Amino acid sequence: MARVYIDSYSDKQYIFDCYDYNDTSNSISLYRDSQTANELCLDFFGQRISTRLSLDNDTWHVIALSYKEVKNNDSLDTKTITYRVYIDGKTYEYGSDTSNHLNHPRMLIGRSISYVKEVSNFGEYDNYMPLCGQIEMLGIRYSYCETSTLNNMANELNALTKINLYDDFGMLKKKEFINKDKEILSNSYTYKTRSNTKYISKQVAKEVIKTNGSTLTTRNYTLDKLGNVTGISDSYFGNKTYGYNINGFLTKVGDVDYSYDNNGNILKIFKTTTTTTKYFETYIGPNGEVIKKPVINKETKTDVYSSYTYDSTIKDRLVKVNDKTITVYFGDCRPPISAIVGHPSRQL
Repeated sequence: MARVYIDSYSDKQYIFDCYDYNDTSNSISLYRDSQTANELCLDFFGQRISTRLSLDNDTWHVIALSYKEVKNNDSLDTKTITYRVYIDGKTYEYGSDTSNHLNHPRMLIGRSISYVKEVSNFGEYDNYMPLCGQIEMLGIRYSYCETSTLNNMANELNALTKINLYDDFGMLKKKEFINKDKEILSNSYTYKTRSNTKYISKQVAKEVIKTNGSTLTTRNYTLDKLGNVTGISDSYFGNKTYGYNINGFLTKVGDVDYSYDNNGNILKIFKTTTTTTKYFETYIGPNGEVIKKPVINKETKTDVYSSYTYDSTIKDRLVKVNDKTITVYFGDCRPPISAIVGHPSRQL
């Protein structure tokens, strides 16, 4: 059993293939035939069996294939093989006496034994008619399954699903989180266009976040000429500003600062607060008059959130975070902490 998502209308797409390990010519397969209204069909030792069940495109389905063999008492060569095909609570059963055997059965996702020779502009190739889409949440049971068992397994597989959708340029345009066929969270992305709109930038300019189908917030990004995020405008989660040094390292997030050594290792994450106090000094002038002179006093306070210390010889090897010493073993190849902090665009 598996959750299946198909996004192509090719002729045949194989989902499961059960074959004999010692005789690969003996096989029983389940495939989707787009020539007959996307019908699920059984390839029963070369014989096409219609299940009268359909598998639609662009929709998640739970599909299962279960079978059993019963040896006939009146014959040493024939067996009765019964198959049960399951899709989204609907079933189709097929049984037949056959002299073909699956003495050493193997079950495949898709198909890798039989293929069709195809000729294209790029030459000849072997077409195994794979599933064009996704398969996830695989479930296996080593016995013939009743419909009630398949329903229980299907309920277990219909859990939280994450789907990433990409445009023709290979750029992420949407992330969806689905719980039992209902979208609970999605993030849609719009990319910044250059002055020549013929070329598409890979810099995200806007993000729309939805929960349960309703827009939660629209997040707009401001970027510098190097593509670094310098500002985020978000009415729900709040606004953020970012700063960078000449090397492109993150130096400021809002009112929090980041400092680095000459090797690019982060040294400190801190916040500097300046408090301004205004008061008046009173004194007597030369003619006996009272004079008030304004005085402005500024006090600067630095709160250090994290500090980092590195090995004196291996300059990018972190040995201490705040007051905690890190034990470094021989052969340790962990990256410098500056690689972990990264840009805010990598943390969103």
